[in-house]
Amino acid sequence: MSGDAGMMTTELRVLAYNTFLLHIRLPTRRFGHDVMAAPAYRHRAREIGTTMAGRYDVVALMEVFDENEQAAVLDGWAGRDADHVAGPGPSVLRKSSGLLTVVDGPTLTRTAHHRFAQRGSPLYDADVLANKGVLLAEIDVDGPAALELYSTHLVAGNDFRRRGEAGSSPNPFRLRQVEELLAFIRLVHHPSNVALVVGDLNVDADAASGPAVDEHRAVRAAFRRSGFDDLWELHGSGPGTTFGADPAETPKRIDYAWLQRPNADHKIVVTPRAICTCAFQRAAGAPDSDAMPFLSDHLALDLRLAVSSPRGSQSSTGARARSRH
Repeated sequence: MSGDAGMMTTELRVLAYNTFLLHIRLPTRRFGHDVMAAPAYRHRAREIGTTMAGRYDVVALMEVFDENEQAAVLDGWAGRDADHVAGPGPSVLRKSSGLLTVVDGPTLTRTAHHRFAQRGSPLYDADVLANKGVLLAEIDVDGPAALELYSTHLVAGNDFRRRGEAGSSPNPFRLRQVEELLAFIRLVHHPSNVALVVGDLNVDADAASGPAVDEHRAVRAAFRRSGFDDLWELHGSGPGTTFGADPAETPKRIDYAWLQRPNADHKIVVTPRAICTCAFQRAAGAPDSDAMPFLSDHLALDLRLAVSSPRGSQSSTGARARSRH
């Protein structure tokens, strides 16, 4: 913590990361059988936890769909003064939203979640099998208000069948999920707090032509109408590609951080110091490292934030009792 000119400042390092710990497992008489699985998902879950623990104040993860992988990730913070929240929880097929947020150092003061009503089409989208949605982790920043971190992961789509020509048609459920996300924020947001939304939106910010351009414009407009700015647009350097390092894939910026613009109700000021993308290379000789040399097929978003409030102001934990729901 630092301070000047009558202000107290808390520095926060936040990571948002799609972990690609996906697998679909069918039960057998004695054991399970993976019919679809990301490379080394069990090993990478543990590696992700040990890599992130102690490095970040807040880690917002996506695609940690199953309890076993959640436990393996959280093992990395064993012995540390860390808290976590996950949700929405498992569906009837035991696939959760995949959202898991770990708070290491600051205090987690409030949680909430919302499951998307618009989940996708069972004819086209594997995401229907999961409980995708939005997860709130409210974080005490030693001031008169808190930082509300909302993480999400929108439908990817076209897993079972493709709508129209390959790559020509965005998923019709994504914009509806954005509207649900923003409605949920309006419902649970405390006006004195500042909101930050992170996650894999599966919306290509770098599309050059076609329906994907219109989709990005519509999503961007929805966030801006609700008072949020795309941090990469304002503070990033370069294309900001977060998916598509594999030559077989088209590079895309589909992972985002949206920060609420300052308004008269806010009692703290959140200033972005830096935003970058980063990849985490696995150790030599790690299982399936040839197929998966990094911890995920996505790059992470690494955010450095400065949270300022007037000196002598009441802490958010003192102004509002800790609550969970």
